[in-house]
Amino acid sequence: MENYENHRTVTDKPFDPTPTFFSGVRAQDNIFEFTVYSTATDSVVDVSGDYVFLSRSGLLSFWRRDMKRHFETKITVSNDGAITPMATGLSCMPKYKMVAISTTAADIRFFNCSTYKFQHKFSIVWLPAVVVNMDCHDSDMLVCGDFRGYVFFLKMDSSLFSRLRSRADHLDPLNIPFDEIGRKRVAGMQWEFTAKSHFSNVLKVKYIPTNRTIISCSINTKRAMLIHYLEQKKSKSFATDGGISCFDFCEKFNVVVTGCIDKTVKLWNPSGNLSCRETLTGHLHSISNVLVDEKRLMIVSVDRIQTIRIWDMLRPRCLQLIKFQEGEFSGRQVFPFLYLDQQHDKLIITTSRIAVLKAYGPTAKQKAHYDSELLILIIYNNLFDCLITVGNKSSVAVWDPESFNLIHEYREIHFRKDKVGIRHVEDITAAGLDPSERRLVTAGRDASIKVWNFHLGICLREFNVDFVVLSLTFHGFVIYAAGSTGSISVFFDNDQDVLDDSQWKKVSEHSIVSVACYSNHILASASSDGQIVIWLRKNADAKLFLEDSTTLEVETIKEAKNFQAEPLVIKRRLCGINQILFLTTREMDKNVGNLVSCGTDGRIRIWNVICANKVNKWRLISKFKAVFRDCDGVLSMATDPRNIYLITGDTLGYVRVYDLEDYYSTYDSTPANSKKLQPAQYEQFPFLQLKESIHKNHSQHSKFQPDGGAELGYPAVLLNCFRAHIGPVLKVCYSDAKGFIVTATRKGQTRLWSVAGTYLGSLDTTENARDAHPISNTNRGRKNIPRDIRRAASPVTLHVLNGGRKPHWERAMNALKLYNLGHITEPSAHETPLFWVDQKENDNHFIKDVSQEFTLLQDLQKRLPYFSETTVGNLRLQKLELENRKSNLLILRSIKFISEKSYSSLLIIIRHIFLDQYDSSIGCSGCCSSSYAICNLQFFSP
Repeated sequence: MENYENHRTVTDKPFDPTPTFFSGVRAQDNIFEFTVYSTATDSVVDVSGDYVFLSRSGLLSFWRRDMKRHFETKITVSNDGAITPMATGLSCMPKYKMVAISTTAADIRFFNCSTYKFQHKFSIVWLPAVVVNMDCHDSDMLVCGDFRGYVFFLKMDSSLFSRLRSRADHLDPLNIPFDEIGRKRVAGMQWEFTAKSHFSNVLKVKYIPTNRTIISCSINTKRAMLIHYLEQKKSKSFATDGGISCFDFCEKFNVVVTGCIDKTVKLWNPSGNLSCRETLTGHLHSISNVLVDEKRLMIVSVDRIQTIRIWDMLRPRCLQLIKFQEGEFSGRQVFPFLYLDQQHDKLIITTSRIAVLKAYGPTAKQKAHYDSELLILIIYNNLFDCLITVGNKSSVAVWDPESFNLIHEYREIHFRKDKVGIRHVEDITAAGLDPSERRLVTAGRDASIKVWNFHLGICLREFNVDFVVLSLTFHGFVIYAAGSTGSISVFFDNDQDVLDDSQWKKVSEHSIVSVACYSNHILASASSDGQIVIWLRKNADAKLFLEDSTTLEVETIKEAKNFQAEPLVIKRRLCGINQILFLTTREMDKNVGNLVSCGTDGRIRIWNVICANKVNKWRLISKFKAVFRDCDGVLSMATDPRNIYLITGDTLGYVRVYDLEDYYSTYDSTPANSKKLQPAQYEQFPFLQLKESIHKNHSQHSKFQPDGGAELGYPAVLLNCFRAHIGPVLKVCYSDAKGFIVTATRKGQTRLWSVAGTYLGSLDTTENARDAHPISNTNRGRKNIPRDIRRAASPVTLHVLNGGRKPHWERAMNALKLYNLGHITEPSAHETPLFWVDQKENDNHFIKDVSQEFTLLQDLQKRLPYFSETTVGNLRLQKLELENRKSNLLILRSIKFISEKSYSSLLIIIRHIFLDQYDSSIGCSGCCSSSYAICNLQFFSP
């Protein structure tokens, strides 16, 4: 447990959720047992190492490890009576080349598998009850659990099988009565019952060789699980509500993992007390199967509605939730059996078919902040060329921005000791990097502030305040700390002792959530009720109180309709501020926007603040909406040192980049939206290529408002917009030296992007192995988009992440030209695939002027030859061959056009080109834009 990183070397999503299916048995039958015929040291069988499965009707099948069918046979389970028994259990005995199968006829039948005939050698008949589960250890000990709740084991040696081997093959199988074995009349075989029994049928039984115990479970509440100690000949019982339906044993941690009827997964210590050690909740129905992956320290559980959850054993939490699509498994069919092949990293699910989930390969990189839910700080250090992240669970990590490797990590930097000396870790509530970029300052929930040498992990200095610090800011050697009580404390630190420690007067009862410094003398603080206060450090005087007029309207609500704090909640929703920042390159002059705030209402507000000796005034000069939905808010924002870009992150996971270069930047300046964009900006930002067409062709359907969401003044020019995370963007950071944006969401997932929207990589182990691209690599491909974004992103996001390219559409048009679907009389030497998009020069910049009147029909009419007596319906496509990215040939069968004005066959070809060469489970591959969706068939219908 101490060396957590040495164990956690797997991705957060261990398995590929898309299963691969293989044919199993008839739909009326089920595969209820699945195991491996292991290789014995002293015998060699043709089926050694194969998968073995058994169905209820008695179909025994052997498959190789590459999931190719070796052979199968029908084990005869018919009886002399009128009723044909069914198989109930399977166990392999490779040492003696045997397979044991129990049936509903209350017997156990042994088959010789040295040849493909599978001869029935002998049977143990007249059992006290039907054996419903078996487990074999080293081919010498067969453990059985029967329908009455009893557990017994059979001990067999080589003398029995040598005698059977000399028996003639043409003779009928030998029947051995169970009572004769108890009277010791059968040489080489004996049985023994355990001390206690379940009061209901045994659902699973397993022998543990390390401590010579047998574990069994049932749905009885008092004796849900029994551990039978063979040497002491005693049994220990464990109780739980509803009983236990399945279990597995982890030898590495000596833990029994059980799946219970009460929808929980529980961990038990078999050598300790009888109480549950850990309970994992999340399933909505009773658990039907549970497995332990000791290789990667995970738990796999599945409930009765086909929902699979993957759990982390070291820190009990759900790593992955797998829900299968409708139609992959019939109805609400319960999975009869799950098998985990740890050697080949496969999870095998059996019903009437066999489904295989492949595991993602392990990565060699470590993951930091493994127990942190949030990242308090993300910042790039120009002095040491590294990225610094601070987790809320008192951890600091330093990363290499080129390779995304973890350089080092320090944990438990804030802690306290109780009266008995036990150490308790305190959460970090705020953090920041001082202007010299040599020291890191962190604030803990215990009201302590520490200054660190983050490269060595040494605490240089420690302060204490009277409140929980929620925000930190710096100017020179001055540290400003604001907190939950609405107070601000000032510390002066010059690498020596603390020279000054003062606390300013309170002007609000609400918590201060953000502070920003304009100079050494001017400070701004924002409280949770939406009020911004401008302070003068000289005499700690609150000079200005900034507040949107919406706040005054909300304050008119006198009475609460639903609950007492309703007016405060409404005010926090409409006017709450998440972050403020000063644009320090701008002067305090008239009509100059020098203070920016973002809030929970999804608005960006630009304030004009003038705070001088004789003039103290403020004005809200601009307010515009920066989210798509009314329920979303802007959680974080950042700017570069020159205040050219404003980067925001919202609750929907979108990142927006605004142009601030000429936006209310000088005295009586012209708003930026009236400025003509430069051609270089169209080349740098792919989003701008769509902006004109979005407003022109899809204004009635577009989420982007033509006026930029302006509510007051003029909005800033939106240069880029793309979805960076599925969850909310909690932190955003910009590095001017490297030119990248860093975003973070829950669970410490951190991604790096260029300003143009190119995905650079991730600091999270989940994506490092597949998607990391060093920032210095100029040949980074655009295909390595995060998997969750590819599944859920909009066409606009895919257009941005693909760099404005439409690779699959270009491939389709090139295929049409290559195989002479039509011809061009005078082919151009440098024909552009998107030649119908006319580039027109307008005021020294280029805009792609695209009209709604364009259809694929018009383009084909230019390409197809015209014959007066021949229609397009006579044209055929003969065995078009297209080489895909894997160098395989995609052969399209002969397709005939239906009529002159029907191009459905052509659309089928295009969809084959797009989807067959791309992961069809992902959906649209990014070739679409919001203006022209390739996958929308109605768009191309003539």
